[in-house]
Amino acid sequence: LPKGDKLELIIQKSTELGAHKFIPYKAERSVVKWDDKKVIKKIERLQKIAQEAAEQSQRTIIPEVHYAASFKELMFDHVHYDFVIAAYEESAREGEDSALANLFQTMKPGQSVLCVFGPEGGISEKELMQL
Repeated sequence: LPKGDKLELIIQKSTELGAHKFIPYKAERSVVKWDDKKVIKKIERLQKIAQEAAEQSQRTIIPEVHYAASFKELMFDHVHYDFVIAAYEESAREGEDSALANLFQTMKPGQSVLCVFGPEGGISEKELMQL
């Protein structure tokens, strides 16, 4: 859950690039906290942004927006994907770039990818192990 309206921009631009689904989630290190009473309203707003971005980019499929109250809840959904990619800053610090390139080489058209981006504090080691 990013601060401010960053999630709106992420959904807009990712929709324009062809994303099919968004699942904002509450991570261990999340700084932003969503009020449980306002989650439905926030998701409806994000869904509207995805719809408008899809219409603007002439996409026939409108991405779905769902909310996961925890990383564990997000992981229930990962079995529906062929690949899972996590943006893990420790990998970048260690100079790891071949794993992502190798993954892209093994992918075939039509396969699905779950891309997990953590909060400002990063994905915790515990969450990373669940991927």
